[in-house]
Amino acid sequence: MQSRIHKLVIALFYIFAVSCATPLAKKEASFEDASLEKETSVILSKLKENPRNSHLHLKLARVYLEDNNIPLAIKELHKTVKLDSQNAEAYFLLCKVLLKCGKTTYGELLKYTEKLASLNFHSFKLHFLKGEVHLRYKKLKKALEEFKESLKYASNDEQKSEVYLRLIFIYRELEDFKNADKIYTQAKILNPNIDEVLKKMEIERKTSYDYSPELFKYHRSGGDHPLIEDRITKVKKKMQELENEESD
Repeated sequence: MQSRIHKLVIALFYIFAVSCATPLAKKEASFEDASLEKETSVILSKLKENPRNSHLHLKLARVYLEDNNIPLAIKELHKTVKLDSQNAEAYFLLCKVLLKCGKTTYGELLKYTEKLASLNFHSFKLHFLKGEVHLRYKKLKKALEEFKESLKYASNDEQKSEVYLRLIFIYRELEDFKNADKIYTQAKILNPNIDEVLKKMEIERKTSYDYSPELFKYHRSGGDHPLIEDRITKVKKKMQELENEESD
C-alpha cells in the first residue's frame, strides 16, 4: 500500500491546477485599511507630477498587493517593467502574481523567468519560481530539475522545506516512490511535524481565493464565499478519511 505521505501530497495539490482559474476582479480601488488608502493617495499625487517614475509605480503595486487588489497591482507592475526593463523585483512580482491568478500563458511566464535570469536575479528565488511555473503547466521533469537546482541555493530550513514538499509531489506523480520516500525522510528530519505542515498547506491551497468579481467581493468584506466553504468541507472530509485509513 502506498505510504500515507504520498496520499497527503496528492491531496495537497488536489486544487492547485484549478485554483485561480476564474477572471480577475474589477479594477477598483477601495480600501479597508485607511493607512493603505492614504499611502496610495500620496503615491498617486507624486505620479501626477512624475508619471514615468518606475519606482513609484512599483511602490504603488506593492500597496495594491498588500490590499489584495490584484488587477491594479498587475497594471502597475506592467507599467514598471515598461518604464524600467532592468527592474528585477518588478518582473519577479509580476511573474508570481500572474502565476497565481492564472491570467497568463506558459510562454509568457517563461519569458519573465528568462528575463530574471539575464538580470542575475537571486538564484534560489529564480529556480524555485521556474519550478513553480513548470509545475503549474505539468512539465514535471522540468519542474523537478528546477526545484533540485533551487535546493543548492537554499539558505535556511524554510526554503528547504518548501522545495522538499514539491519534490515529494513530483516524484509521486512520476511514480518514483523510492525518491519520494527518500525526500520525505529528509523532510521529516528537517521538520518532525512535516505531516501537519502538509495538512495545513492543503487547507491553504484548498481555500485560496480566486480573483473573480464574486469571490473578490466576499474576500474584501471579510467573509467566506459558499464555494470556498464547500472546498473547506471537502478537504476536511478527505483528511479525515486519510486519518481513518491510517488508524485501521
